[in-house]
Amino acid sequence: MEDSKVALEKPSQWEDDWMYFKGLSNKYKMKSYFDQVEWTIGSVHLMRIIDIYDPSHFWVITEEKAVDTLHKYINHFYSRYHTHYKLSSNYFRLKMPCVCLISDNFYRVILVNVPLQIEKTTWIFVYLMDFGYTAKVPIDHIYFMTKNLYDVPQFAIRATLSGLGPINQPYWSSAAVTQFINLVSNKVCYGQVTNVNQMEKCLFLQLRDQNNYQFINSMITDHLAKSMTISEIKEIKHTQKKASKYGKIPKLPFLSPSFAELEYGLTGDIHKANEILWEYQRFNLKLV
Repeated sequence: MEDSKVALEKPSQWEDDWMYFKGLSNKYKMKSYFDQVEWTIGSVHLMRIIDIYDPSHFWVITEEKAVDTLHKYINHFYSRYHTHYKLSSNYFRLKMPCVCLISDNFYRVILVNVPLQIEKTTWIFVYLMDFGYTAKVPIDHIYFMTKNLYDVPQFAIRATLSGLGPINQPYWSSAAVTQFINLVSNKVCYGQVTNVNQMEKCLFLQLRDQNNYQFINSMITDHLAKSMTISEIKEIKHTQKKASKYGKIPKLPFLSPSFAELEYGLTGDIHKANEILWEYQRFNLKLV
């Protein structure tokens, strides 16, 4: 989308939008749709799986119609007025909510990295707050948000498969991740809540296929995943607390990296690296 194609004057709300943006605290954090729902154990919700890192880290949306309506508004408004909302990199702040142009569509995003002023950077990483994934975009495709967009919570919700862990190794294998992606990626499923981590804003789910009602959790083959014991499930509830103490390492390493690391910086695929490191460690143990 070329700026030269748009010749509209500033909208009447522009000054209010600009002053609101300028007055935001550097520590401003978007509201989450997770906090607007009373998630009860055993409740079932229709949801779309929108992005997947591994079976312990994926993102869902439960209000697909609301997300669709929101983005119709964003695209209608910014396709008309985006030239007046373009941001100079001087205003960029880490984790700043804004709007970004990606493949001729506008999305609400959070800045994942902010280049130094001395760097001649032409690209920047952003986290799409309503779709749960990170993208690399041109630095001149960033726009400040209209005031009313701050009132709409981010829709992507963190989720993890309940009662499952990798088998014979501490991390999810690339084969297990691939199988999970093939089963549910961008599909609508029924999700039954089995546990809620309020601190991490994460749902533990039993997923069920919308068409045949089969449990997704049990469809991951035996040689790729295992059912977790009660003690291991209890450990999930306390992992974050234990991990926060200096020198402590979570007893369930497949829960690493954290959702925050994935959303705000750790964007590379480390599954193959984990597998190689694990095999290397096993090989060394055999030599001792």
